[in-house]
Amino acid sequence: MAFEQDLMNGLDAGLRNWAQSKGALTVARNGGFEFAIRAHLLPFLEMSTNCLAFTEAEGQRFDISLCPHDTFVKQAVVVELKANFLCQSPTTILCERDTAIQKLRKPVSTSKDIIGRYYLHLVVELAYDAKKGPAHLINAHNKLVGARSYKRFKPLEVMAQKRTTVRKKLKVESASYAISCPKDSQASATLLCWLVCLTKSTSKPKYLQLPGYAGKQA
Repeated sequence: MAFEQDLMNGLDAGLRNWAQSKGALTVARNGGFEFAIRAHLLPFLEMSTNCLAFTEAEGQRFDISLCPHDTFVKQAVVVELKANFLCQSPTTILCERDTAIQKLRKPVSTSKDIIGRYYLHLVVELAYDAKKGPAHLINAHNKLVGARSYKRFKPLEVMAQKRTTVRKKLKVESASYAISCPKDSQASATLLCWLVCLTKSTSKPKYLQLPGYAGKQA
């Protein structure tokens, strides 16, 4: 349990730091943020868990593999990441969760003993408040991604409904990390995170609650 808390502390610190970084909004609204966040998390996880962090082990790909310094040739903890936009269908988001869990259940063809299995689901919410500030960023973004894109900024009230629907589908609350946005803009962005643990490949998934970060706009 001590390691699990250290893992959660590292994830929370890394997610909080990424969400406050000046480039986070640009990454979040364009997609591909799973890889950017993964790279950002590695040093925070090394510091919090006293492990070495890798994205592969013996030729086998893991989103994140954490190996204790004293036993790194024998043991590893693996973390799978999945990423979505909140405007994607709840079914798509649920499918990503199920795919991650099934991957964690599969036997791992490595000599290491996998002593922990986790998955972190990252869902970006892009919203705007029509009563606040200029809409230059939102108008330009929505026009360029197209009317049918799930990457569009949508009104706060619409996104609140979508958030409720997704949480009901996943049957658990998310942690929320406010992404830094310009003070004078209508833009609002939030990283919703779900963390799941499988103590063994046959275990029932257990949700763990990250602290989250309400944040302040930069």
